[in-house]
Amino acid sequence: MRVCFYIDGFNLYHKIAELPNKATPDKSLRWLDLSALAKKLRFRSDEQIEKVYYFSAFADWLPASRQRHKAYVKALEYSGVRVILGKFKEKGASCPRCHHNWKKHEEKESDVNLALHVLQDAYEDIYDRAYIISADSDMIPAMRMVKAKFLQKEICAVFPPNSGGTKNLKQVADSNKKITPLQIYSCLFPSVLCDQAGRIVACCPQEWC
Repeated sequence: MRVCFYIDGFNLYHKIAELPNKATPDKSLRWLDLSALAKKLRFRSDEQIEKVYYFSAFADWLPASRQRHKAYVKALEYSGVRVILGKFKEKGASCPRCHHNWKKHEEKESDVNLALHVLQDAYEDIYDRAYIISADSDMIPAMRMVKAKFLQKEICAVFPPNSGGTKNLKQVADSNKKITPLQIYSCLFPSVLCDQAGRIVACCPQEWC
């Protein structure tokens, strides 16, 4: 069976950031090898992984965060993950009580990019089963369309640790599973990732080590 993985980067990141608990997060878990994780999440070891996608965006207004994220993206790309980046949009906000105004940032495009790639790969017959790693109910329309148009294809909803509110996703998907903390701990990149010639490709950010 041919399978593809579609990973909602921020949805997974925020749940990993709460491990082992919110009070004492283990930041090293953010250096997660998604290709290795995909292999562990398959129902059967003989499933052929065609593609692993990672959908996210750089926080350009936070230089340190952007730098860490870029290092992680380098590691993912070297491991064969296809990185699809959206962007953040600046938006005005205000307090209805004190009328204080400020700027906030909303991540855009990742959900749409993920849905479009799930649909495009279905139309191009890339996979027999799609694993969608997200607890975001915005994935439901794309899942429904695949199931309606391609009766032979399967959708598996994969939930990050500590995910709640997944009932509707479970009802739409053909199957579901939850990522365990043990799977996260067993799928980390080495702190220094090198190519076959020994050249450094990416280093785990110091704040995550």
